[in-house]
Amino acid sequence: TEHSYKYTLIEFSGAGCSICRKMKNELDELNKTHGKVVNIVIQQMTQRNGLQWGKYYGVVMIPTQIILDRQGKEILRHTGFISKSDLLGHLKINDN
Repeated sequence: TEHSYKYTLIEFSGAGCSICRKMKNELDELNKTHGKVVNIVIQQMTQRNGLQWGKYYGVVMIPTQIILDRQGKEILRHTGFISKSDLLGHLKINDN
């Protein structure tokens, strides 16, 4: 089945980054509760593919989260740790 995600969240991460590990827990929780609405993509900046995506989006620090709407327009860019509830605060999601 084709998902029609309302948002895509790209997490630019890296191996050996402790904040990135904390972020993974938040994103796992977000995926459990809102995985049908938010497509979560983790890009490892320590891998070539992730690095190319990072360059494309101009990411210089990790972790960085970029949230895109359905049209691919950037609606949030955040660097560092952000909680699941703060992420949800940036998204217009009806919890019904």
